[in-house]
Amino acid sequence: MENRLPGADANPYLAIAASLAAGLYGIEHELEPTAPIQGEIQVPDELSLPCTLHAALERLKRSQLAKELFGKAFIEGYIASMSMELTRFFDEITPWERRVLAAQA
Repeated sequence: MENRLPGADANPYLAIAASLAAGLYGIEHELEPTAPIQGEIQVPDELSLPCTLHAALERLKRSQLAKELFGKAFIEGYIASMSMELTRFFDEITPWERRVLAAQA
């Protein structure tokens, strides 16, 4: 079994829950790991990670497995919470934007 540590910005409780849920799902469905990948590879789209929070939330919305593992209510609540956080982030005017706007005035 390979288990990668999440980034320092990850919620440790969610990271551990996701790791345990994925492991249990694999055991219950008798999944076999794929052969190790060596050398240069081309990562299939379904295995690549989203590059933005918006893209990650869109993928999570479509994930039936996430809803099965964590419950539909939790996933929908998590998406709503993170969507509000993302909206608040985009509503913030950064110092860089203030300097650009001041220079244009």
